[in-house]
Amino acid sequence: MLLPAAPLLVLGSAARAHVPLVVEVAAGEDWCAVANEALEAGDHVALGPGEHRGGCVLTRAGKEYTEPTVVKALDDDDPPVIRTTDPEAEAALVLDADYLSVVGLHIAPTPAGVPGLRVRGAGGRLYLLTVEEPGGDGLLVEEGAGGLTVYGVEILEPSGHGLLLGCAEGCELGTVEAEALLVRGAGGSSVLAHPGVTLELLDSVLGPGGAATLDLAAPAAAGAHLVDRSVLVAEADPAVRLGGTLALQSSVVVGEDVGVALLDGAALGLRGVTLHTGGAPLQGLAADGLLHAENTATSGAEAPDHALLDAAAGNVHCEVPEACWRDPEAWDFVPRDDSPLLTAGASPATGSPPPDLCARERPVPPQVGAIERLDESEVSMALSLEQKACTFTGEPPAGLDTGEHGDSGRLDSGGGTADAGSGDGSGGSSDGGGGAGGDPATDGSCGCRAAGASLFTLGLVALARRRR
Repeated sequence: MLLPAAPLLVLGSAARAHVPLVVEVAAGEDWCAVANEALEAGDHVALGPGEHRGGCVLTRAGKEYTEPTVVKALDDDDPPVIRTTDPEAEAALVLDADYLSVVGLHIAPTPAGVPGLRVRGAGGRLYLLTVEEPGGDGLLVEEGAGGLTVYGVEILEPSGHGLLLGCAEGCELGTVEAEALLVRGAGGSSVLAHPGVTLELLDSVLGPGGAATLDLAAPAAAGAHLVDRSVLVAEADPAVRLGGTLALQSSVVVGEDVGVALLDGAALGLRGVTLHTGGAPLQGLAADGLLHAENTATSGAEAPDHALLDAAAGNVHCEVPEACWRDPEAWDFVPRDDSPLLTAGASPATGSPPPDLCARERPVPPQVGAIERLDESEVSMALSLEQKACTFTGEPPAGLDTGEHGDSGRLDSGGGTADAGSGDGSGGSSDGGGGAGGDPATDGSCGCRAAGASLFTLGLVALARRRR
């Protein structure tokens, strides 16, 4: 069914603007052909409930557009299921054209070796998708897919990597933004970035899996990778494997043995981070590998060199984790009543500290670690393999969007601003959430971090270049 989205606009005597259409496709119909042949810029294909044939390659019949066309669920409460049983399929769904948005679909399990999603077109947007038990990688992002935005995507039990960015030999993708990403149970890494990629990860939960949870062994394409307000969990392998430059802030890293493993040439900046491990919170850390560290709490049998994690900058090593956090074994990293983390924080040299893991503004000086314990807004922190949940027992801070997504395994808090810091790792601000209104598939109003590197990231890059 073709539904005009607006009345036809006639300009002059002959010029006629295209009226965006919503094309409804029922289960069993050839939605792939409709999406490729019937759409113009701005049109939507709305898939009805039920199963739809997978293995679709969206090319838009070779048409070139500079604004999005959209494939989405007709009913948000009953998402369409995309299923392929073809072992030779490139993926259950392939985006092989520019400016395609895909919203609200459920990708069913795929045969062995077949990815759930594959993206080759530039300017793509993937929103509120579930990729269930793909037989290959969950989301494979290849050369040509620059400018991709990923928001609210769940990748569950992939046989390969969860999110695989780029190609091993190196291909230029530029910056990929991922917000509210959940990956659990990957056979490989939750996220692996090859050379030519810069990753910005916000409000996400990764791991554990069968390899390093976040594998950033390759340098960023430009600037530094950024991980903000996220939870990274690992078992036998490191939570983070780092070979380039990473700005890590307001995040929790849990590793059975190793938190962050720094390879030769790696450079790391830490602001308001909780690193809880049984072994080494920072493995392979050298004097020239730590560009900035403030208000970071660590635990583990191998304490970091205090000459590097200076206590004067608010960094604390918790020799007895139970003395610092309410219940670290249950991943409750709210500081306990008598925790040294409550009073050991240091004021940034300039500016303000970044918001905490729950997107709440911090006082100056802040407390140490990823989660601020605030009397006016007490938080009960629950981490699990399914979600990051910040549940407020009091009134949440003004301006904080606490829209609940916990039932789906996504985030239970959002909004606020993600302070990005200055060249020395402090100060400045960058809007990081809480977009309101509009259609995220077409106007980008998902609350995602604004494109471009944060000031904290740029500061780390400058320091990294200086040390080399």
